[in-house]
Amino acid sequence: MSNGNTDTPPDQSPWDTLAEIYKNCAAYTLVPAALIPFIRDKDLCDKVLDKGALVANSRLLASDVAEMNNELQAIHARHAGRTGPIETADGLAEAIQIQEDYVNWCTKYESAVMPTVEALLTMFEQADPKKTKDLPALPQKPAV
Repeated sequence: MSNGNTDTPPDQSPWDTLAEIYKNCAAYTLVPAALIPFIRDKDLCDKVLDKGALVANSRLLASDVAEMNNELQAIHARHAGRTGPIETADGLAEAIQIQEDYVNWCTKYESAVMPTVEALLTMFEQADPKKTKDLPALPQKPAV
């Protein structure tokens, strides 16, 4: 089972690979946290032209992030703590299904959360380019 990482040893357990995938996905969920200081900056928010869109997108982001974090934790719970080789075809099928669930989770996160992050970033950049000039580039979707 490949996680898209060419550094993964060929003899690595599928459970270990799934643990790495989870860590990558969990790190990806931290992207919206970069917006918190901007959302809490009253002066910056006052400069945003469409305050209704700012409020709506902020609420949508909070809701989507909470939902996606719950989904990620549910996927992780299905393999948390498992290590070593897989001995049965059913076990292998389960590991493959879990990896597919991570792929689907990433796709959903990319289509639900990231456009809202980008919309909010655009609002803040337009409101005050000086305050947002040091924002890091948005990370790419993790390899799963």
